[in-house]
Amino acid sequence: PDTVAARGRALRGALRTVEGAEGRGHGGVALTAAGATMLFTVSSRRARALRRATRGAGTMSDLSKQMRQQRKQFEASMENDEELKLMMQGLRGSGLNDSDRQIEGLEMRLVDVPTDQESGLPLSYDPEILREYFDGLPGLQFQRILQIISTGAPLIGSLIWNRITGNTGPDAQVAQAAKFNEIVTTLGPFFIKLGQALSIRPDLLSPRAMVELQKLCDKVPSYSTDIAMATLEDEFSEKFGRPVRKEDVFSEITPAPVAAASLGQVYRAVLKEPAGEVVAVKVQRPAVLETVSLDLYLIRKLAKFTQWLQDVGLRDSRRTDFVSLLDEFAARIYEELDYNKECANGLLVEQHMAHLERVKIPKNFAEYCCRKVHVAEWVEGEKLSQSQAGDVRELVNVGVVAYLTQLLDKGLFHADPHPGNMLRTPDGRLAILDFGLMTSITDDQRYGMVEAISHLVHRD
Repeated sequence: PDTVAARGRALRGALRTVEGAEGRGHGGVALTAAGATMLFTVSSRRARALRRATRGAGTMSDLSKQMRQQRKQFEASMENDEELKLMMQGLRGSGLNDSDRQIEGLEMRLVDVPTDQESGLPLSYDPEILREYFDGLPGLQFQRILQIISTGAPLIGSLIWNRITGNTGPDAQVAQAAKFNEIVTTLGPFFIKLGQALSIRPDLLSPRAMVELQKLCDKVPSYSTDIAMATLEDEFSEKFGRPVRKEDVFSEITPAPVAAASLGQVYRAVLKEPAGEVVAVKVQRPAVLETVSLDLYLIRKLAKFTQWLQDVGLRDSRRTDFVSLLDEFAARIYEELDYNKECANGLLVEQHMAHLERVKIPKNFAEYCCRKVHVAEWVEGEKLSQSQAGDVRELVNVGVVAYLTQLLDKGLFHADPHPGNMLRTPDGRLAILDFGLMTSITDDQRYGMVEAISHLVHRD
């Protein structure tokens, strides 16, 4: 306990160092200083390693000047290397789609599976239960496989044709990535998440394809409000143990969604209790759990086949273990589908960020949150990525401090910081939204990251 307390004090002091230095333009160097403060509390071995790393580094201003010069040299080299420039744009997320518009004329293709209450589908990821359930539904498997093949066939055909004709240039890569965007959005949440994960993998995609794939937008046409309100009332009735209508909870609610995405859609409403509280009400799209479960079952069967190829020696055993990778990926998707989990995460992050005055975390109303319905404070603001306000650079630094606090101090990290989840409020604060996707970080991982950053900055 004494060691943990010492580490905690060092972490808080380190983050105060970062918070003070970021306003003076020394955020990166301050992180190194923060790392130094923390590492001296970990072990004498790590302390000695840090002293070796920082020996001869010079003053903070000298190091900052050196880093700026290196950055200028690197940017100059990028101007003469288009592939390198595109790769850096991809790694920085320059192509991320932060449009508010829905995709026109697109219909998400989901499967008609009985509801989870009737089917016995698990509410947390369990591959064995999924196998037992879907093994007895070959017709449903065939229906989904046919959907996937028919939707992806045009892209597969164009890839084969381009390979035969030798049309593999930049324009063809961009066109194929754009077609892939349309396909994965049509196939639903699992494939959208898969596409987004691929969009930051320069080891798997060309720089041009990676930048184009980052334009993947999970904003799809909204579904019927009647269905959404029926889901909302069913969830409230189950939570409160009696029939509940939307009028019993809200004094007003918009007749149409103000936003729609792959997992659900959002309405603006006013609570009766607390009276007058304006909230964002997110309602999960029907058949999402069922479709995601079936997709995971089918893709896992394919992953098991690659594992069999490794077992019989037809595939290098050192290659990626797709079964384990998919299981980790699947567990995170299931967490996003449970809005009770999102509410609990939001309440915890609100506590963690309470000391940062310029960070706004919406209040979550646990008394109204259910598995398919999430109710949180409505936050006015504009996307940080689109804002023209003069304090945007300051808010970026505020965001750095907020995420360092999560990453290095609290150990609970907001793992979905895309443009739609970062707002500038009218009073000049940074609002962070959507806590469905979080990850926990161990002490060893936290101290290891700080040590790695310190050695990287000091070229050790």
